[in-house]
Amino acid sequence: MGGAGRTRPDVPVGRARLTKASFQGSSDLRDRAGASLGITNQQIHRSRFTSLDTFFTARNDVAHRLDMDNVAKADAAPPRKQRAQEEVRLMRDEALPLVRDLVKEAAVNLVACR
Repeated sequence: MGGAGRTRPDVPVGRARLTKASFQGSSDLRDRAGASLGITNQQIHRSRFTSLDTFFTARNDVAHRLDMDNVAKADAAPPRKQRAQEEVRLMRDEALPLVRDLVKEAAVNLVACR
């Protein structure tokens, strides 16, 4: 279990790439998760992933705000950025179908390996 940039010898390289850090953007999702599952551009077009850029921007903003919060202060309240319900619904409606399709296409790839 080495330091940064190292992989465990008993963990396949693809799996180690998936567990090293959180997904920071659509390219991470495509290049790490999609590629590790054998998903091709013909199965799920690159544009489906890039359509999640707004989702990842919002996710990264939330994570950054939480990281910057001074939890040592007794009255510390997490900083808030109001998002309209419709804005969140639109992001959800792009993210969840892509996750469904990743699972579906991964299953297709697994069956093809038999």
